[in-house]
Amino acid sequence: MSAIGGLVLPDGASAGQQHVQRLIDATPHIRRDTVGNWCGGPAALVHFNLVTTPQARHEALPLAERDSGLVVMLDGRFDNRAELLDKVGRDAGLDQHSGDGALLLALFKRYGTECVQHLAGDYSLVVWQGHTRQLFCARSPLGWRPFLWHHSAAGFGFATEPRTLIEGLGLARELNEGAMGEFLAMRFTSQTETLWRGIYRLAPGAALMLADGQLRHWHWQRGPFAESTDSDSVASERFRALFDQSLQSCMRSDGPVAAHLSGGLDSSSIVCRATELHRAGLLANPLQPLSARFPGDLHDETEWSAAVEAHLGLEALIVPPRSYDWDKARQWSADTLHLPLRPNTLSTIIGSCEQMRAHGMRVLLTGEGGDDWLSGSHGHWPDLLRAGRVLQLWRDSKGERRKLKFAGRLMSVLAEGVGPLLSPRRRARLQMPHLQFSTEAPAWLSPQWAQQIGLAERWRAVAPPLRLDGFALQQRAARYTMARPHINVDNVLSMAACSGVELRHPFHDLRLTSYLMGARGDHLRRNGERKFLLRQAMRGTLPDKVRTRQTKADLSEPIIDALDALFVSTPIKDLPCVRMGWVDPAYLARSIAINGAWYRNGAKGPRPDESIGVVWAAVSAGIWFEQALRR
Repeated sequence: MSAIGGLVLPDGASAGQQHVQRLIDATPHIRRDTVGNWCGGPAALVHFNLVTTPQARHEALPLAERDSGLVVMLDGRFDNRAELLDKVGRDAGLDQHSGDGALLLALFKRYGTECVQHLAGDYSLVVWQGHTRQLFCARSPLGWRPFLWHHSAAGFGFATEPRTLIEGLGLARELNEGAMGEFLAMRFTSQTETLWRGIYRLAPGAALMLADGQLRHWHWQRGPFAESTDSDSVASERFRALFDQSLQSCMRSDGPVAAHLSGGLDSSSIVCRATELHRAGLLANPLQPLSARFPGDLHDETEWSAAVEAHLGLEALIVPPRSYDWDKARQWSADTLHLPLRPNTLSTIIGSCEQMRAHGMRVLLTGEGGDDWLSGSHGHWPDLLRAGRVLQLWRDSKGERRKLKFAGRLMSVLAEGVGPLLSPRRRARLQMPHLQFSTEAPAWLSPQWAQQIGLAERWRAVAPPLRLDGFALQQRAARYTMARPHINVDNVLSMAACSGVELRHPFHDLRLTSYLMGARGDHLRRNGERKFLLRQAMRGTLPDKVRTRQTKADLSEPIIDALDALFVSTPIKDLPCVRMGWVDPAYLARSIAINGAWYRNGAKGPRPDESIGVVWAAVSAGIWFEQALRR
């Protein structure tokens, strides 16, 4: 699946083929095999189909049923199809060859809007109820499929691509300064706003209903997340079983499947375990690794990816580095209305898609999510203390703070274990990590502008949609609802879709993450070692060189190189964000100079305090502002 769009006109108006055609004409950049559409009453729906599963090849969406008056479509896939067929398949006449849209139709007929409680997968879905003229829309809790919408007196419109919505509905291109402030501050916390005024995002795990011209929103993902008491061995076995299930689901494809192999723990686990499953006869097709190589660069990980290749006795397709093309970045924003891609992402995704097209592949697995779910923290320490498990807390602290003497370890326990129980400040910092606690405008932003757009008030207004009992649970729940990853990945998903590639993320599987939500704290992090559970579960699967790896590549160098090339012809003072007085040019100049010198020195010593990400945010926002907003 690649993209969807649609509209519902006010009562008394009828949608026609002219509305459908305008949505289609607004989306020339998305690669598709077919385009399906449906019109009825005030509603018009469009589906751009990229075939990536066997079932999608024979299913036409939108799917309409005359008797019930329902019309359904989705961008994405359902990963628990066997379970769903058990629930509704027999009564609805469905089988393993039935499409995901047919499953959605049957589920909605039985469960209504509660159908989402039965789904696992990555999706944005839409159900038009013709008899009552109501529109239901929902997003998966962990999926990255975007869903944008606009509502006014002229009607309601939605799309997974900003260009489909803006050009398809003829909307004005207006800036949301508050959201731009969050973006430039490197602290994007709004769950529903976008950089466009009047265009909103449906949050992960959220739903909306349009009825009688009125919108109702709610967060449907509520858990439960059971806290685990599993032993080390049981936890390792259970994790492996859930990981296998996720890989088997993600490998459902109409053709061969590729996987990104960086040499890191997460991507290597996917490649190695999927290869084991295939060789054991549990996966029909082998997995083809793709490995980006950067010879001579500090972030080159060939040493690690080559170890995986040797361990498995297979060869990865190589993705070579490429220089960042600023003209193409500007054209991308103009054509798609997306932010430009980061240099460290663009080279890899374009090269991977080119290799995949050459070898007839449309599905790419990534290691995304491993850092989110498996790295662990000390968030469970106050839970241990509150439960009276003081000895367990002290044992954990001895492993985590083994280099500290007694007094230092005691101070650590008091700060991270007792602190959140007594201090509202420490409690907020633990339970809402996406706020990074401080609500002061960062040093590189104009304080006057930050005050004008109410930046601090925006951050203080953020409230986590999930309220769970337990510090660790509440901290981990932020991973379900963090906004910033979505401001950074919508353009990556769109770039892949433009190349005819669907990205899938096994570590974001709902069934796997529901278990990890309640995992014991010392299963995720033990003795200072992150991803303890993954390392244990992959013993014998990964080469030990990779399984015990503690380093992680720093991918800032391509960004620094690209910015250095840009500033040869574009002075920092000419950046739109500087001209408008939003960002301090002295900070940007200092950051690029200090980070460039640090890298030229072999990245030795502590990393500079000045973030190179701030410079990239200012530059990318300027390109978007000039190419997408003002053009």
